[in-house]
Amino acid sequence: MLKKVALKKFEELVYKWFKVELSDKDKKWFAADGKELRGNIEKGANRGDARVQLVSHNEKKVQCNSYYHGEKESEKTCLQELIIEEGITNQKISADSLHLCPAMTEPIEADNGVFLIGNQKELLQDMKDHIECFSPIQKYRTVDKGHGRLEQRFYQLYDVSGEYFAPRWDKTNFRSLIIVDRERINLKTNTLQSKRSYLS
Repeated sequence: MLKKVALKKFEELVYKWFKVELSDKDKKWFAADGKELRGNIEKGANRGDARVQLVSHNEKKVQCNSYYHGEKESEKTCLQELIIEEGITNQKISADSLHLCPAMTEPIEADNGVFLIGNQKELLQDMKDHIECFSPIQKYRTVDKGHGRLEQRFYQLYDVSGEYFAPRWDKTNFRSLIIVDRERINLKTNTLQSKRSYLS
């Protein structure tokens, strides 16, 4: 889902409302993800080797990568170590909800970086409770047509900087919640697919 987020527009929304100023020279977007390497699972094992990598959004190139062997949760530790070792905690990093934890967000926040990560169950409920009481501070819409599809994305930006979160998030300093509603119409079959995502 994160690759579908209009990062330029996301930046405009967040920087306008939260007065965050980043240099394009010093701050770049990196997508973090892990992929299991097929064909290396040993007989009787459930999991094999996996690669974790950071991909530059602008250059569409792998900036750095690492490997681990084990269960999916190992991806979290591997990525946390990778961004620290590579010295990019001061950059802009997007990742899926697996990586939303203080061990990931705190080093980025402490180094004045930016993260855009999908929400998890308990924190997501806190975010949903917040938006029931407040209105979005900004809205935006994009439309893309191609490959036999018409896709619309509706963005809503909420200020959550004053919201209460569990003590474990004290050093994360959440500032914003972005709701992305995606509607995709298959122009050949005229079928509609809808999905809502919550990003912090």
